[in-house]
Amino acid sequence: MHLFCLAKNLPRFILPNCFQPILQLQNCAALAYTDLSSIAELVLLYNAEMLKATLADPATQAVLTTIGYPVSKNLHAMLCYLLNRFGNKTDFPHEIGFFLGYPPDDVIGFIAHKGNHCKLCGIWKVYSDVERACTIFSEYQNCKVFLLSALERGSSIFDCILPAKMAV
Repeated sequence: MHLFCLAKNLPRFILPNCFQPILQLQNCAALAYTDLSSIAELVLLYNAEMLKATLADPATQAVLTTIGYPVSKNLHAMLCYLLNRFGNKTDFPHEIGFFLGYPPDDVIGFIAHKGNHCKLCGIWKVYSDVERACTIFSEYQNCKVFLLSALERGSSIFDCILPAKMAV
């Protein structure tokens, strides 16, 4: 899953056009929330099958149920509930970590400890398996270096993240 935050002053036609090559991938879709402090747009790109599998984790479902998510319904209903949670100005939906594929124990720990007392702070706050998180953080850093290097050489972002046959 990929989460993008876009400046809200972009022309409205850019959002659909910008992500169209990615959305053409099989089972890929986007969810946009358009009222982040009136200056940005949050876009979640996701593979529906991968997200369903991620959200099927029993610990994840238990937490989402206590928050009110309709876990017995379809993915669309879950995403609609997430959008509604973003609309709640008093409470940020920290459970978005589940939707982003963060380890469930770390999302649960973050919620339980209100972001305090983590074992490690990296791409997300780690409350469980530090060694595994460090490995993932390192992989993310390697991907970031690769992507930035390719972009500096003139590649487009789509050349870097799409299969060769799909690149624009």
